[in-house]
This record gives sequence, structure tokens and C-alpha cells, in this order.
Amino acid sequence: MTRAAAGWLAATALVLVATVAFAASYYAAVPDPMPVHWGAGGPDGFQRKTPAGFLGLHALAPGILLVVQAGGAALIRVQARAAGSLDERAHRLYQRALGSFMTGVSLVCALFVHGLSRTAAGDDAALWRVLSSGWFFAAGLVVLLAWLALGFRGTGVVYFDRGDERVLVEHRGGTGVTLNFARPGAWGILAALLAPAALVTLLAVFAG
Repeated sequence: MTRAAAGWLAATALVLVATVAFAASYYAAVPDPMPVHWGAGGPDGFQRKTPAGFLGLHALAPGILLVVQAGGAALIRVQARAAGSLDERAHRLYQRALGSFMTGVSLVCALFVHGLSRTAAGDDAALWRVLSSGWFFAAGLVVLLAWLALGFRGTGVVYFDRGDERVLVEHRGGTGVTLNFARPGAWGILAALLAPAALVTLLAVFAG
């Protein structure tokens, strides 16, 4: 595992630890029963408050994303070695792109759930109202996707060629295939890959 991959895994793990620690700091202020379902007008589903249930709600998304990130980093390494010629520069770029993106998604998810929990605990500060908005969650993901597409454009990590009709393009760096983000289908594939983590977070918050 490269230093970049290990560093971003550590960053995501830090998000996980920090979000659970912060949730524990205001656990006493959360009403019992605690909200577990949010509708358009606010909390509309409740269950008995327990430390495991409350802290688990905050650990869920960062924990899942940490596992996915570790698996993705390992898969990139395995594919690179299987290709027979490991392009170290391309490999490091892929690991940095994956790691930074997953850490960013973890942070957005953590802030979103904290916004919901803090408002449920009676904190009406503007910050928590903003963070608890579905618009914040959606905007955060859009910003991260835009940063990934534009920030790594031209590096070989993100492939963007309007003249290439292919959606999946073999990567010359020995890391399997990449997406051609000039094609709409590539964004659909990316959305499908991200959907499970986003769905788990939203179901944990909005589904009773």
C-alpha cells in the first residue's frame, strides 16, 4: 500500500473516530426516545435512546466508506500488479484520487448526520440547520465529484476525451480501466458505484 493510500485511509478513520467522539459529547442532550426517522417537517419516528444505537448511527456511513476505501485501494494494487508493469506514478495518482474522494464523502455524511442530531437535540443554530439540509448533502457530493473530475483531469486518473466514444477505457498505467467522463454513461456508472453508500446513509436517517 502506498503512503498516499495509507494516509487517506488514516484520514477517513480519523473522521470515523471524530464523528463518534463528537456524538458522544452531546449524547445526554438527545431526547429519549431519540429520533430515527426524519420527514419533510422534521423527526417523525423515534426509538429508545441507547449509546450503541445513537453512536452507531453516526459511525455507519464513515465505517462503511472506510471498508470500501480499503478494498478499493487493495483492488487498485492487485490490478496494477496483475497487469505486469506497474506505473508507480499512475498508481499513486489513482490511490490519491480514491482516498481523497472517499474521505471527503465520509466527512459530508458525518456532518449531515450531526446536523440532524444536533437539531433534534434542540440546538437551533444556523450551522446545524444548514448541515441537516438535504441540499447540503447533495451539494457536498456534487462538489466532490466536480473536484475529482476537474482536479485530476489530464493526469491519467480522470480521462476526458469528447472525441472518444468509449465509456470504459483501458488505462495504460496498468490499473485496469477508467471512465471517460466526456461520456454521459460514465457519470451514470459513477453514480451507480456511489449509490450504495449514499443510500445506506439516507435510509439510516430517513427510513424508520
